[in-house]
Amino acid sequence: MLETHAAHSTALAAYTALQGQWTLRRKLTSFLQGFPSGSFTGTATFTPRPPTDATFSAESLYAEDGDFVMENGLAFKANRRYVYRYHEQKNEITAWFVKDDGNTVDYYFHHLGFEQGQGVVVSNGPAGTATECVMAKGDHLCVKDMYYSTYDFRFREDGGLKTFGIKYEVKGPSKDYISDAWYTR
Repeated sequence: MLETHAAHSTALAAYTALQGQWTLRRKLTSFLQGFPSGSFTGTATFTPRPPTDATFSAESLYAEDGDFVMENGLAFKANRRYVYRYHEQKNEITAWFVKDDGNTVDYYFHHLGFEQGQGVVVSNGPAGTATECVMAKGDHLCVKDMYYSTYDFRFREDGGLKTFGIKYEVKGPSKDYISDAWYTR
């Protein structure tokens, strides 16, 4: 891992770096007839707030808003909310669903499992800057459909988060799609 992250845990570095507003682009590819494929463009914001459960050290409300355009050209407004929580003693980030009010934590989605030995430099940029790639995975069973989540964090040498991606591969009797989202500032 790059030196700026050596003194901090990967989970804490990632959780902290997520804070703020991001530009979001998502490609949704559905493999089931009658379910739309298309692209989402909008903004996503991780807003820190006091933990709503004293078990956790930190909590952020994730809110995304934008436009979804189906492959047939039909477009509509779309939004989504989650809560991300950091647990200091477990050194863990978890994601939670949010109730219809857009604010209240509902139920557990998945944890982000960071593998040991992460921190591969994946490219060199201008003026000698490097990008460090850190991956995390999680999964969630929704009735009979399985969500496989992959998070791809791209850190700069200075410790800032350059970009990150979240990919969901969803398989089951009711759902079969890939959602591939990238966040930039």
